[in-house]
Amino acid sequence: MYYGVIFSIIAMFGLYTFHYPNTKYFQIMKSLAFLALLFTSGLRYETAVDFYSYRMKFENIENIFNIFKNDISQFFFKYPSEPGYTLLNSIVRTFTDNVQVLFFLISLFTTYLLFISLSKYCSKQLFFFSLLLYYVLIFFILDMSGVRQCIALNIILYSLQYLIENHNKKFIINALFASMFHFSALIFLFAPLFLKRKISKKILIPILILGLLVFLLRIRWLTSLIDTIALSLPDNIIITRIYSYTTKTAIYAQERPIFIMFFVNLFLYLFLLFAKDHYLKTDTKNTIFFNLFTLFTLATMFLWEIADFGIRLGLYFSIGILYCLPQLISFFNQISKPIIITFVLFYSFVNARQFIMEDRSVIPYNPYQNYLIYELFDLKSTGPDRLTIYLDELNQ
Repeated sequence: MYYGVIFSIIAMFGLYTFHYPNTKYFQIMKSLAFLALLFTSGLRYETAVDFYSYRMKFENIENIFNIFKNDISQFFFKYPSEPGYTLLNSIVRTFTDNVQVLFFLISLFTTYLLFISLSKYCSKQLFFFSLLLYYVLIFFILDMSGVRQCIALNIILYSLQYLIENHNKKFIINALFASMFHFSALIFLFAPLFLKRKISKKILIPILILGLLVFLLRIRWLTSLIDTIALSLPDNIIITRIYSYTTKTAIYAQERPIFIMFFVNLFLYLFLLFAKDHYLKTDTKNTIFFNLFTLFTLATMFLWEIADFGIRLGLYFSIGILYCLPQLISFFNQISKPIIITFVLFYSFVNARQFIMEDRSVIPYNPYQNYLIYELFDLKSTGPDRLTIYLDELNQ
């Protein structure tokens, strides 16, 4: 119910600003949407999957003064995870023992970057449609749970402006900074070599056909490749972490099934592939976002063996969908536009239906618990019980 209210508000803002893009209420609506997302993720309390693991990490971290009092190299040896996130925990821990402060600061940073980025890339007419797609495709998984990757993703999203402006060095520096919060962002070090290139259909179509065969026929290649690399580089931290996904069960570390939305996304991608040259300007911005959509499609197909890989990388690449899908509206005439807008809204709802409809498969998210309300009224949290139910059913 709670998530559905936010969905409805953003959707209504999208409909209104599409018809009245120069409305004097645009900034007010933007501010309301900003506060809704900020307070939802920033003040969540024992809600979502990773809340407890992040709280435990925060409670076990040393404060910043102890780091510099001792040998700083020993600090990173003791806490071998991403240094940026580790230091952020340590700095906040120096001033408070309340992990909610950390969550709120992270949410403030990522939500600010999100709104700045969408304002740069999207017109007022399409801003809220892109925001709605972020809400349904990324917000629940990252802003509400996987906060390390949330920081990395929003840094990358913001930094795409440097690729668009051909400031490749600035982009690479920001990608390295993003990787300090989640190592997966290192993949964007290669972005200047690929994302700005216009790739012909003659190259893309065979790759898509191969990917489709790999996905539908369940052709295995990924785990054996990782095993081989891990044997060759047994002491590499990043390789060791990747290898762990082939040997243990994590939330998404299972095979990705064949699912209906895969075919919907593939259809949308193919439609854009064949229609974009006619309807979209062939500029750097459109090329970058379309290539991200391409990577999203390929990651889904080729990385099916380890779902966590496809989903984690797919979250970065879904940035392409945030931009490209609303652009579809401009492909059609005034008579057809309402049908396409309805499709965008329906597509968004389908992607978030389990959260909005409070499905049991996402029981750690529902009911939503707000920290201030639970503290002020001394309410008993059901978060631990709901997470236990979720993990028990996941491991069955």
